[in-house]
Amino acid sequence: MIDFNKRIKKIKLEKELQPVKIYDTLDRASDKGPLRPSQEQVLNKWFNDYRSKKDCVVKLHTGQGKTIIGLLILQSKLNETSTPSLYICPNIYLVNQTCLQAEQFGVDYCVIDFDGNIPEDFINGKKILITHSQKVFNGFTKFGFKGKALPVGTIILDDSHSCIDTIEDSFTINIKSDTEAYNLILNIFESSLEKQGFAKLQEVKEGGTPEILSVPYWDWKERFTDVIEILSKNKREEGYNYIFAWNLIKDDLDHCYCTFSGTALEIKPYHNPIDQYGSFFNASHRVFMSATTNNDSFFIKGLGLSKETIINPLVYDDELWSGEKMILFPYKIDNQLNRTGIVNHFAPPVKSRKYGVVVLTSGFNKSNFWEKLGATVVKSENIKEKIGFLKNGNYENTLVIANRYDGIDLPDNNCRVLIIDSKPYAQNLYEKYQEDVRQDSDLIDIKIAQKIEQGLGRGVRGEKDYCAIILTGNDILQVISNPRYKRFFSKETQKQLEIGVNVTRFAVEDADTSDGISVLTKIIDQCLERNAGWKEYYKTEMNSITKSHAIDNVLEILEKEREAEEVFSMGENEKAVELMQYIINEFIDPNNKTELGWYLQQMGRFISPVSISRSNEYQINAHQNNRYLYKPNQGMSFEKLEIHENRIQKILDWIKLFEKQEDLLQKVDTILDDLGFGVKADTFEQALEQLGSIIGFNSERPEKYWKKGPDNLWCIERGKYILFECKNCVKENRAEIYKKETGQMSNSCNWFKKKYEHSKCIPVMIINTSNVAKDATLESGAQIMTKSKLRVLKANVRNFFKEFLHSGSELITSEKISKLLIVHKLTVGDISKVYFKSPYQMI
Repeated sequence: MIDFNKRIKKIKLEKELQPVKIYDTLDRASDKGPLRPSQEQVLNKWFNDYRSKKDCVVKLHTGQGKTIIGLLILQSKLNETSTPSLYICPNIYLVNQTCLQAEQFGVDYCVIDFDGNIPEDFINGKKILITHSQKVFNGFTKFGFKGKALPVGTIILDDSHSCIDTIEDSFTINIKSDTEAYNLILNIFESSLEKQGFAKLQEVKEGGTPEILSVPYWDWKERFTDVIEILSKNKREEGYNYIFAWNLIKDDLDHCYCTFSGTALEIKPYHNPIDQYGSFFNASHRVFMSATTNNDSFFIKGLGLSKETIINPLVYDDELWSGEKMILFPYKIDNQLNRTGIVNHFAPPVKSRKYGVVVLTSGFNKSNFWEKLGATVVKSENIKEKIGFLKNGNYENTLVIANRYDGIDLPDNNCRVLIIDSKPYAQNLYEKYQEDVRQDSDLIDIKIAQKIEQGLGRGVRGEKDYCAIILTGNDILQVISNPRYKRFFSKETQKQLEIGVNVTRFAVEDADTSDGISVLTKIIDQCLERNAGWKEYYKTEMNSITKSHAIDNVLEILEKEREAEEVFSMGENEKAVELMQYIINEFIDPNNKTELGWYLQQMGRFISPVSISRSNEYQINAHQNNRYLYKPNQGMSFEKLEIHENRIQKILDWIKLFEKQEDLLQKVDTILDDLGFGVKADTFEQALEQLGSIIGFNSERPEKYWKKGPDNLWCIERGKYILFECKNCVKENRAEIYKKETGQMSNSCNWFKKKYEHSKCIPVMIINTSNVAKDATLESGAQIMTKSKLRVLKANVRNFFKEFLHSGSELITSEKISKLLIVHKLTVGDISKVYFKSPYQMI
């Protein structure tokens, strides 16, 4: 009789474990040659140093063949352990590409069938399962939950940053504002939100606005059970799509936040309960694929990785960069090449174009300008089709993609000119809330830098790929030139930006024409026509890169934050407070009041279940340090806005903050760009506050700081103020000012009279009509700033600061500033009269 057991044992012993040797045994396609040196080195390092660890981050340049590396790692572990091995792609499109590569290289794999069934070959450890993140991370996943989840031995998470977004979305309940559930939940918290901002609440209730209001943690704690009743009742009703998230967080709603906008509400845990996904959480070995330009700090909170895992990634030591990016700053060539100039030149279709031009914008409001001039704006439902046009050689139309900085591959001629239009912003409501209140936060800065880097990488997808990249929009230029952001870019990106600054300067120095567009076109042609001098210059500069290191402080802060949320969820309130205090003591600069306030607010949240009084004390302290945070229930002290220094000296001090006068004008343009009709209200009001400050007035946003009062307040002289109500988001062709709006002005004026006794103010409404409706009455003495009046003010402010563009610091004196304020009609008297017009009462 044949002893099959003996032969099975022999077969097992003969299974190859070394991934490089496994590759040699594969029945791969004839055009698939040997592994690259980078792939061999990474696989050998993984096998020798990483395969026994729980987690491993693999960082490789784009185009280095990460897919086959991941497949070989899985095959090695499959041969070693015979346990289920899982390859997770960020989306279904990449599943198809990964399966194709597996076939070409001769790797056995399987996929989930049309009925959603998980293959037996995967469960029995015979084949690698290739799927996408939405299949694994959802509230009804076939992989199961927690201890009942399907056991998995090894997981490859490809493009891990994109997968984090999927995981976070899976825990998020989104409800549109046109639903009954939205209105019912808003009604529950209406009185609470009114205390946090009466005017802002009215805007949210009007609907359709991007303005947001976040429910204070103490009100959520008190009323979240009422929310549960509403959500439970509606979870399966038509028009609601939150049942998947509900299934995951329904028992943890007490540890969630709730944020409203005019279009939706969002409910999400402060800390993702990643342990719900037992197959992922309990896997014995997890490999996270990441690009070299990505900052992996948020793997700590998003995926539960340790600081040590992030600090010690698996990298290819012999290559510090890949691909060629010519990053350009047209504004520094000619200040007429601002965003408007770039859109005017690149938006119209060009029939003879032999390569793709792609634009990444921060939102669909930004894409409208491009579309009006002939560009094609991509929607989520047709993105595959439109990118397919590029792949088929249809380059006539400039392609504009909004809110997508990763997950899009545009190699070779698909994209030879990439335009990053304006600074990226947060997408979910809680991140938007944090951007509003944490303006000096490293963690917010990292996310912005991360998105910019992801955008920069879209057009260069391999070692030999090349692309000219244009940065436009004053807000993104401010980020790029700001040292506080620069340190969060990878060394590769830092060097590419440095090269871009130099190339832009060279272009100005060597220009044979004063036409900015002509200069810009010639530089781009040197990249696209493969100019030998440019290629050698780029290579020489890039070869000087030194290795990058993770920023330990940020990693430790994130680790402590995660630990605090974990112990808080287990009822260890004091321990959570101690961890926040540790962050404050060890990592927060005492002068950084916004971050100090943020962590004090978290301490208030953590202690609130056991001590309401202590929680309120923390919140009072938080709000005193950061006026944008939640207004405490009681005990808040009001501080008047008053003149504390000479106006001329304040302007002089601000000008001298800038080493280069070009940077000064760029900052001014950033502020003025945000002062536009149709711009998001919060952005407009922040710019108006900054405008008041840079022209020497004391300026604040009472409604934002104190949750009552006008949108903006300028103290222009001792005892004299301008009070602004901003209606820049209403339709520009509005015929009249409504009663509701005059009522808001009256409320703001009453607030001023109460808080600023014996002082005078000019009430100003910023709106593009001076006609007051018949049934409305505007406050006595109120003035109107229309679009044309605002345009004049902006032009005069810009021209005022432009006077200093070529002045040495020794020539910028108090006397010069005083004279120029008169020349450009920016004196206190001018500000009080020139830029306003009297309202007309309709009869």
